[in-house]
Amino acid sequence: MLYRLAADTLVLLHLCFILLVLFGGLMVLWRHRALFIHLPALAWGLAVEGLHLQCPLTDWENHLRRAAGDAGYPSGFIEH
Repeated sequence: MLYRLAADTLVLLHLCFILLVLFGGLMVLWRHRALFIHLPALAWGLAVEGLHLQCPLTDWENHLRRAAGDAGYPSGFIEH
């Protein structure tokens, strides 16, 4: 049960990261210091999508799901 809770928490963290990549520019307009958070997140998001890299959060989530007895998923987070 603990592994399933950790995997679900990681899904929420993953979703928040994706939202930061997509909408972090709006946050920068509100708080200029958010640029130091948004730029590295944007660079990582663009690298993962542009170079078709596997996100480590997806691997970590699948590992936790398998430890909980679930199957995980073979595709990426967004496809799932």
